[in-house]
Amino acid sequence: MTFMGSSARGLDLRNQDALLVEGKKVGGKKKGTSFQVVACEVLARDGQRLGGAATLGNVVTGLSGRELILRYVRVPQVPDWQLAKLMDFEVDEISGQAGGSLSADYNLLPVANEMTGEDTVLLALAKDSHLDGISSMLASRKGTVEAYVPNAVALYNAFLTLGPVSTDDVSLVAWIGETAIDIALLQGTNLLFARNVSGGLQVLDTAIAQTFNVRENRAQKIRDELLDLDPKSRGRYASSQEEKATHSVQGVAGQLQAALRSTLAFCQTQTGVENLKLDRVYICGPGVRIRGMAAFFADGLGCRVAVFDPIENLDMSALSAEEQALLTEQGPEAALAIGLALTPLFDELYSIEILPEAVKKRRRFQTRTIFNIVAAVLALAFLGWRWFDAKSRFEEAQRQESALSTKVRALNSVNNETTALAEKNETREKMLAELRTRAVPLYGSALTLRAMREVLPGDLWIAKLETKVGEPTWIKAGQSDAATGTGRPKKLPPRPHLIVSGGGKSISGKDLVSSFQGFKDELLRRGVPVRETQVNQSGGDFAFSFKVDWLDVTPKQDASKANDKQG
Repeated sequence: MTFMGSSARGLDLRNQDALLVEGKKVGGKKKGTSFQVVACEVLARDGQRLGGAATLGNVVTGLSGRELILRYVRVPQVPDWQLAKLMDFEVDEISGQAGGSLSADYNLLPVANEMTGEDTVLLALAKDSHLDGISSMLASRKGTVEAYVPNAVALYNAFLTLGPVSTDDVSLVAWIGETAIDIALLQGTNLLFARNVSGGLQVLDTAIAQTFNVRENRAQKIRDELLDLDPKSRGRYASSQEEKATHSVQGVAGQLQAALRSTLAFCQTQTGVENLKLDRVYICGPGVRIRGMAAFFADGLGCRVAVFDPIENLDMSALSAEEQALLTEQGPEAALAIGLALTPLFDELYSIEILPEAVKKRRRFQTRTIFNIVAAVLALAFLGWRWFDAKSRFEEAQRQESALSTKVRALNSVNNETTALAEKNETREKMLAELRTRAVPLYGSALTLRAMREVLPGDLWIAKLETKVGEPTWIKAGQSDAATGTGRPKKLPPRPHLIVSGGGKSISGKDLVSSFQGFKDELLRRGVPVRETQVNQSGGDFAFSFKVDWLDVTPKQDASKANDKQG
């Protein structure tokens, strides 16, 4: 639901009064969004009249008790349009049985049937006559109902946003109200089951009224002041009146426990979810004000029971001091009003909204009719402008076509010349590579032999000179390659080079390593590109080898020394 934009008002209509909570979304995409209460007010209620003089505006209000029907329907997994037809058929059938027109809405439960793979649809229905009565009551305060939300759904959304949600446990959240109990059953964060049970605290008031022979309003006061349901208080009551009040409800108090205990069985029957075990229960609403209520439910349900107070995690920084005190005093009784205000603001929350017919018509007009009218007007205006503009645009297009044709002819001529030059350069590059391949073995060998003949010491001799094509590994990364004029890439293409190997014998008494070093230095000075020299002296044997790369003609004596290897 997004009809209210970034703010919404939730109105919880209670027996004696009504709680109005207005909230809004705060934050953004980076920090996330949260819910902030910006206003709250308690309105007096006398039957179908609300007190106060301020304007209510647009509100979301809750439904519960006998006026609300919650039904579960198992359906195969079908497209949305087909699901809508199935639900329309279901609503028509129930309307015939109810004897009056109904408004309804539905939504899929998040968990599918494990055995059959079917979806379970939660269908909520309410009589139009009841909805019209609430609309009339709010109209007296200039209020408009934007949507009716089942109290159990609002309770689930409030707990999901502000409660201690566990990712694994099966939790039950119960609103113990004056005339009804609203229940939401969760598995982790998923809604399994929602229901409402008529009765509520009213069954206790009736029993107290009969025992004390008083009216209902007096019975409620006795309930709040004297009733103590804590099992540990039995036999230790503070007064005889307290004991009398507690004993008066013993025959009916079990109905409250039964409403919660039977929810698991109903959930398994209606939705097909098996093997459910209740881990914890949270209660809220007027019932939490009765002493020992949490311990009473824990004794009957056999699991942990705690009070859900949404105020503990609620952002009330925008409220005045008086409003903060009012909302804090409401505490667990504010859960429904907060949930009703939350539900339309966040798309990720579970949504069921039963709309009055007037709201449906207004939304259809806003989302369909008015847009159709605006679209038609805009279409006519566009066609008229288009007709007047067509002639001038056609003439301009003709002028542009003539100018573009001239440019295309000029560009084609340039493109042809460029293509011819590229082909000629490619041919020359191939010829250059071929010349390099042939020049090194022939001309390079002659230059090398001539230089070695002039500077070869008498202690050394040349045993072998051969040509080889391979990768120039003597050019290191980042080092300039004379053949390409660029730094060495990860791998250079193979190219021809010479490999010279020989040996030596100390005849003159001079150290052979020094003789070879002098021989290499003389070759470098004469421009012979000696690379990757290697000397091996073992006992009386002496051998050396080096490579000559005539494509790397820049003198690199320092680099060659760094690459020398002795063994």
